[in-house]
Amino acid sequence: AQTITVIRAAVQAQSVLLERRAAFPIVRILSFTNRTPRELQETLRALPRSQAVVLDLRGNPGGSLYDAIDAAMLFLANGKKVVSIKTQDGLKDYYRDRRAAPLTVPLYLWQDAWTASAAEVFLAALHNDERAVSIGTKTFGKGTVQQMLPLADGSALYLTTGYLQTPDGSVYHERGLEPTYPLAMTAAQTRDYVAKTTALLSQQETTRLAPPGLPTQSGQAQPSTAPEHIAEP
Repeated sequence: AQTITVIRAAVQAQSVLLERRAAFPIVRILSFTNRTPRELQETLRALPRSQAVVLDLRGNPGGSLYDAIDAAMLFLANGKKVVSIKTQDGLKDYYRDRRAAPLTVPLYLWQDAWTASAAEVFLAALHNDERAVSIGTKTFGKGTVQQMLPLADGSALYLTTGYLQTPDGSVYHERGLEPTYPLAMTAAQTRDYVAKTTALLSQQETTRLAPPGLPTQSGQAQPSTAPEHIAEP
């Protein structure tokens, strides 16, 4: 006979992955957990400080609302609103209030029809506060806050306790969030996202290298800009 010892422990799944499929880094956020803000911060600090980064939220079903709020606060300036929650008791606003300086790396967000719940909170905060632009298709549209109540028979009841609002006060439940740059195809592939992001980066670089005061195709002069950097907290 053989004795086998089994040790049970909680599985700590990684929520942030770094992928390199293009000329720019793609940071994929699988879901939002209590590890996500730290994993996200550590991943970005390992990258070149002036390089634009893609945060891939495609297929992200959400996860922890408050960890998504904390993750969004990594990128926002103090005083910026992250989200509002409307309940029977009124409206509660969440603002960025941190001692550490925000991460100022240029950001592009990828979204699709399966970007939902807490992932939509994160996306809306960065998009609405003009911290990042988004690419893809309309999101799922789950803008409610739910609480799980265990019952005596071992089952559970999910109770909706509030509705989420974007920083500008929009309610998106069952409506979804539109991207800054929509992709026409509903079944857009990664190569389509890469192509659009590459085009935007190329356009940004052309504008950056233009002499100050030189009119662009829109006919308006563009000021010279310096590349952004990741600020140390």
